[in-house]
Amino acid sequence: MQWPKRIRIRAVVRPAVLALVLSSCGSIRAAQPQASPSDGATKGALAVSDNLISPKGKGGTSAHPAGSPASPPIDPSSYIIGPEDSLQISVWREAELTLGVVVRPDGMISMPLLNDVKAVGLKPLELQANITERLKPFISDPQVTIIVTGIHSRSVYLMGQATHQGSFPLNGQKTALQLMAEAGGPTLFAKVDSIYVMRRVNGQLTRIPFKYKKALKDPKFDVELQPGDEIIVP
Repeated sequence: MQWPKRIRIRAVVRPAVLALVLSSCGSIRAAQPQASPSDGATKGALAVSDNLISPKGKGGTSAHPAGSPASPPIDPSSYIIGPEDSLQISVWREAELTLGVVVRPDGMISMPLLNDVKAVGLKPLELQANITERLKPFISDPQVTIIVTGIHSRSVYLMGQATHQGSFPLNGQKTALQLMAEAGGPTLFAKVDSIYVMRRVNGQLTRIPFKYKKALKDPKFDVELQPGDEIIVP
């Protein structure tokens, strides 16, 4: 049987084109780099390294973030309770008398059986002894513990050319130099030789010079702060 000339040409060209395409695909595939076992090991090592640095993956936080410095411990034999301070009162084996309280603005706290108890102006150990004595008519040998859980009555104030201004809690002892460090230090425009502390003594405001540069080198030039002090940075 004789095929038309056009059909014979197509029958010859199509296999040739197909062979050419297959040959090209094979060349491209051969040119692609093959992953070696060492590449996989390297990637695995990098993944493990990433997980050690950041367990949350890329963009996650460090496994050991830098924590803020802890507040100094409160000495129950010297700290003076003030208004708005938070207290935890614990009475051994008396769940109803174990509670957290906030000192009211009038200086009192409220407790079952005792009603109002004066707290302002007392040390935690003094308040503890007072509550223990007042509970004796109701409880045999009461064991009372007072813990100051929040200080809100002792503050100092930083104003002027400081990186951060405002009110700062005075937890335990703190100096003017420590407060300046906590606030980020003075600004570039601060007159560090003219910093002073304003303190009320016997109803009168007293100006106490604070030699910032000298205090950096010698602590004897530092000023120990008291509640209500105002540090002015010109």
